[in-house]
Amino acid sequence: GCARLTKALIRAGVPMGPPLEAYPMPKVYRPSHDLNCPAVVDRLESEIRSGMYMYLHFGIPCSWWSALARVNGSSRRIANPDGLELLVGERVSAQQLRDMVRLLQCLIDVGGIFTIENPLASLLFYSLLHISLSLFFSLSLSLSLSGAYDFSVVTARRAARAFVRQCARIPGHAAAERHKAK
Repeated sequence: GCARLTKALIRAGVPMGPPLEAYPMPKVYRPSHDLNCPAVVDRLESEIRSGMYMYLHFGIPCSWWSALARVNGSSRRIANPDGLELLVGERVSAQQLRDMVRLLQCLIDVGGIFTIENPLASLLFYSLLHISLSLFFSLSLSLSLSGAYDFSVVTARRAARAFVRQCARIPGHAAAERHKAK
């Protein structure tokens, strides 16, 4: 990604940490930001549990979750969105989903909110892990828990305004304190 959502939220007054981008630009690799590394996921889980984060946006790569992945031999279908995990890409993307669900659960445990970015037709949203999480927490497949980011075409500015409105509802959050002062 290119962190447009992060930048829009900062402009809207939401305090944000730097985005975790393993490849922030061509030929630049940040191993400490690579969520494919178990140690990075463990560190992020610890930081979430410590209360460091109240919001996370997951821009999980969609390439192996799309219908076009069949061209590369993917076994994923709507009837079996997890596929058979016979291909490296399917195994990597399945692990990314499991890690994301683990981090989402931690975030929910501390009262945080999140957004997940993927095309609406992505098989990610059909995955058994994701569907069970969605049903358990009454999430919509097209809206995040916060309602701040829907997966139709929206601008980062509109998402930022919606997110700030949601933050204003969190007791103790800076946006909530500013809202009370008005």
